[in-house]
Amino acid sequence: MAVLIIAPQRDEHAVAVKSHLERMGNEADVLDTSLFPEAARLAMRYGCCNNQRSLRLEVQGRVLELERYGSVWWRRPQMPRLSEQMLRQSHRAFAANEVNEAMTGLWQTMDAAWINDPVRDQIAGRKAYQLKVAQEVGLRIPATLMTNDPVEARRFVDARGYREIVYKSFSSTEEEWRETRLLREEEMHLLDHVQHAPVIFQHYVEARYDLRITAVGERLFPAAIHSQQTEYKVDSRIDIGSAKVEGWRFRMRWRRGFWS
Repeated sequence: MAVLIIAPQRDEHAVAVKSHLERMGNEADVLDTSLFPEAARLAMRYGCCNNQRSLRLEVQGRVLELERYGSVWWRRPQMPRLSEQMLRQSHRAFAANEVNEAMTGLWQTMDAAWINDPVRDQIAGRKAYQLKVAQEVGLRIPATLMTNDPVEARRFVDARGYREIVYKSFSSTEEEWRETRLLREEEMHLLDHVQHAPVIFQHYVEARYDLRITAVGERLFPAAIHSQQTEYKVDSRIDIGSAKVEGWRFRMRWRRGFWS
């Protein structure tokens, strides 16, 4: 089976999974979406009859016939990089929208098993939606404020004391990495800057360990990251290489309207 991995070429997880799949006798390729459109050529052809179509990407001299892939791992898609020759902002906005429309249509056209389906993955990744779902299923969540209003930010912080507040971004990139941080007293004057981009503020809850749970069909693969034994206890991703990680595997069952 041919497997396509959507991730940066140097992504360690993508490289490891690709090597493992190849040792099992499968064909695997890694596609870095940041190469499109400047370093990748897309051609989606549709015939008039009999469901004829072909999906083809040429990436740095490699030709990927996308109908061949039976499975796709939506690992870490990157933002397409537009040409620096486009200087007018309206042109760049138009090109970015056209690229998004083409690539989104491409993924939805592929007849493959997705982990995860890009549309569902996008919805599940929305932090505001995550908190709503957590509340609805009865989970306790820390007090949270998402805002670009400096007045609201100060009110939230003042009510709890800056020593018990973490702040984080909605997303991050390799160029603009944003880890979760404890708010410090010397950063209080920066709260006015939230007017430029929304920020997530939360009451800080000290962890025992961080849980990462992957669901594949009816199987759960939980992992406990002992973050409190690392150099940076607030965000396990910063020192993940030195963290102790424990994993398990079990199967879910649907009983009386709930997974168990």
